[in-house]
Amino acid sequence: MLEIATLLFLVAGTHGLIIPLDKPVTTDFVSFYAAGLQANLGQAASVYDQASHFRAEEASVGFKGFSYNYFFYPPVYLLLCQGLARLPYLPSFIAWECLSGVAYLWAIRTILPPGRPLLPFIAYPAVLVAVGTGQNSLLSAALFGGATALVERRPWLAGVLFGALCYKPHFALLVPVALLAGRHFRCFLAAALTVATLIGVSLHLYGTATWSAFLALSTGKTAGLFAVGKIPFAGLVSPFAAMRMLGLPADAAWDLQIVISAAMAIIVAVVWRGCGSLALKSATLLAATVLAVPVILFYDLTLAAVALAWIWHDSCAEKAQSRFLPWEKAIFVVVFVVPIISRGLGLSSHVPIGPFAGMGILLLCIVRIGFYPMRYLDNSCGP
Repeated sequence: MLEIATLLFLVAGTHGLIIPLDKPVTTDFVSFYAAGLQANLGQAASVYDQASHFRAEEASVGFKGFSYNYFFYPPVYLLLCQGLARLPYLPSFIAWECLSGVAYLWAIRTILPPGRPLLPFIAYPAVLVAVGTGQNSLLSAALFGGATALVERRPWLAGVLFGALCYKPHFALLVPVALLAGRHFRCFLAAALTVATLIGVSLHLYGTATWSAFLALSTGKTAGLFAVGKIPFAGLVSPFAAMRMLGLPADAAWDLQIVISAAMAIIVAVVWRGCGSLALKSATLLAATVLAVPVILFYDLTLAAVALAWIWHDSCAEKAQSRFLPWEKAIFVVVFVVPIISRGLGLSSHVPIGPFAGMGILLLCIVRIGFYPMRYLDNSCGP
């Protein structure tokens, strides 16, 4: 009930029902909806023209004067946006929230042992932010959670879910490493075929000009925006953003991020090549992804919620009740509060705490793996 009351309070506030607003407000969803409108009008390439996309955003909600929301997603994401834009704006927003929210809860329920409550994962701050802004981080979490839960039981379906992450391709950076190291070749093949199919369909519907426009924007404007802090570093939770917030030059921060990303790839490869539990393998992949991706915002820490669900699953394996080490719950608290305070603390004090979420979960995984290291180093996977 508290979460429902909080959500209603946020909705009322954004509609000026609590404190009168000087000007109308909107959410990040307006960018997705506007992109869908442009695609429906046969103007998919114009999505990547800032002026055209901004005008489409204004037309979507019927007013001017709000902050511009960028659209940096590949054309495969337009397949979803185009469908959402078939509805009026508000019904589309509600449908998006419901569909992505249900998908996220399905993934969490699939991971958690029977009888464990969903409430902590509904109340996780990154989830509430995603709902409030209309962002797609619940979809990313659902795809990651569902894919990792099904990778052993239904590898082809898991591969389709992993492949669908190509709408946000940098989030899948370590997925091939995990699948190949873990010898999940059918899953890897399904993921590759899914990516190829989605790209092929988008090329057929939107043409090569749209992909050219996306690639030009991604290799030019996008990199520059994040490197110089046009998108505030405080909103990001990656090591790259943390180093930039501390005053490190862009080139040095990129170099450090590359080293960390490579280290995360090695950790994922070692863990997934071993014979340990799927729960710890999955949590390691999610935590390493949070640290390896240079552009990840605080609402994208929904991935951390999925990782925590896997840790909880591991704590309940073959036990009647959850069992945690004395200090593990303290790390759970840290991971829980990072999405609440990382952006505000970064803006006010230039203190970067965002990476602590991924670091905390990775520490949990490494310590738990340390209780039976030979299961991870023995590649034979025998009894």
